[in-house]
Order: sequence, then structure tokens, then C-alpha cells
Amino acid sequence: MEDIFEFSELATQRRWLQLLVVFVLFNSTAATTGFRTSGLQFSTKSNVTVPTVIFTQISLEKCWEECTARVACPAFNYYNLYKLCELDILGNLTDVSTSQTFDQSGVVYWSKTEFPTTIPCGPAGSVNCSLGQTCDKNSGTCETKECGPLNVSDEILVRGNVNRVGSFIRLGCKEGYVPSYTRDIIECGVDGQWTEYDITCKRCDEGWTMFHSSCYKLFHHNVTWDDAKTRCGQANASLASITSREENDFINSNLINETTVDDIWIGASSREAERTWTWTSGEIWAYTNFAKGFTTYQPNVCLIVNVDIWYYSPCDFPFSYLCEKQI
Repeated sequence: MEDIFEFSELATQRRWLQLLVVFVLFNSTAATTGFRTSGLQFSTKSNVTVPTVIFTQISLEKCWEECTARVACPAFNYYNLYKLCELDILGNLTDVSTSQTFDQSGVVYWSKTEFPTTIPCGPAGSVNCSLGQTCDKNSGTCETKECGPLNVSDEILVRGNVNRVGSFIRLGCKEGYVPSYTRDIIECGVDGQWTEYDITCKRCDEGWTMFHSSCYKLFHHNVTWDDAKTRCGQANASLASITSREENDFINSNLINETTVDDIWIGASSREAERTWTWTSGEIWAYTNFAKGFTTYQPNVCLIVNVDIWYYSPCDFPFSYLCEKQI
């Protein structure tokens, strides 16, 4: 599972490389095949559909060999200070997809000028390696050593970019979304395919405000408590249930303070059972915030909130109402 966090460690190394740069000098046969020194370039995408293959403590020549042995590698970065090789592994073989440039020397960036769909391998090119395969020049065979790009929806956050066989990546949701899953970690399998995941990321509909896993909306129509309950149901919601101080403060700060409305129906009444308050959502009655003088139980009344304090009122009075629904 250590591979999950390898990306963040490498990002830290990159920052040091910006400060501790050294000029790369090399004299090898590889230099005649198209290498060039330039500013550091690499992908900074957070939603990684461009995974990376990383090698440590290898030479520049070996880094070049690893890239040219892969159909899916159009370019690489070589960090001389750490002897670190980073291959870009792309699904689109015509786009290197670099998005940030630094002017310091000390890092070699190399890109292919042609993007073939297969790579000859074996004696006299007797075997052709296809996308997703690597040519092992020692054995002359095509092997699967890493997985290709991830196809995830835009709201999913990919926490990691190491994609060699046996490595793991954790998936999450971008800010403003709520995740639902039983499998949020995927593995690069020996067949070069990522294992299945079931994470979905949801957010509130337009006009609704999110808190934890619920969405809230304040309606300014003055209706009775029963009408408010019905109208919330028509919006696939229920009258809001306030079950903690944190939730009460959130509603006051983000919804009630933004309006001039005074009294607002919320989802509790004392009509369902004798001497008992109940939430229409079925949530446990465990938190209260009644105003002074309203702490004594009163039968057959319904609950309202004014600023962040609770009151009760006859249920047939007309007030605005607050709906809540789960994401």
C-alpha cells in the first residue's frame, strides 16, 4: 500500500529539484538518439489520467531505453540529482500533456518525434509489442509491466500516479462532492488492467446547500406545517431535522442569516406520540435548542426556528419552511 503515498513524496523531491539543480553532462551513445536538455516539464494534473512509471537509481541511458521500449511512452523526465527517471504513460500518443515549465537546467526532458502503434522486439524485430506492453530486450519478448491511463469521471480525484504492476491508487471525490463506495482502492493487475472500483461522487442540486451528506433549501412561501411537510416531500426531501449543535450553527450561518425571514418550520412536532417530540425524518431526538420559556413540553404543536433558537407554534400558522434531503 506504500505506493499510494509515493506520488506526494516525489512531488516533494520535485520542489527540492527546483532549488538544487545541477547541469547535466553526459557522453553516451544515447546522446546521439535525440536527447536534449531543456527546462523541467511535467504534468501537474490532479485527476491523473496520465499515470507515470518511475525508476530510481538508473542512468540516463537506461531511462531512455525504458521509454523507447514502450509504445505508450512519448516522453520522459530525468532528474540527474536523484538518478530518477519518470516516464509519461499516455493513451493519446500524439500529446505529451505537459502543463508547466521551469527554466532551470539540470533536468533532461526528452520526447519522441514519432509515435508508432507497435515497437519491434526480439531478434530482427521478430515480435511487435503493442500499447500496454514493454519490450524486454534481453529476452526479446513483450511483457506487461504497468497499467495504462485511468478512465474516471471528472468529479473523481485520483490520489497517486504510480501505475506499475502491483501498485495501488486510492480514489476520492473533489471538493464539494460526497463519496459513496465499498471499493475506493484500485490495483494495477498482472494483466495490465486496473481492478474495479465502485466509488461515486454526488453533490447537491442547484439551489441547495450541502452540509455533511445532506442538502438544505429554505423556501419563502408561507404555509402551514402540514403543507410544508408535503412540499418538501414533493422535492424528494423532508422538513429539516436538526440533530446537533454543529448542524444548527451551519443552518443559522449559511441559510437563515442570509434572509430576512423570521420564523421557519422545521421537521418536528409533538403530535405523533404523547409527551414526545419526533422528527419526521425518523432521526433520534437527542439535541434541542429551545428558547427560554419554551422548554416545557406542549402537546399538538410544531417546531420553528428563528435565527438559531427553537420555538413551537400551532401547526396551522403560516411560515416559511426548511427542507433537507440526503445526497
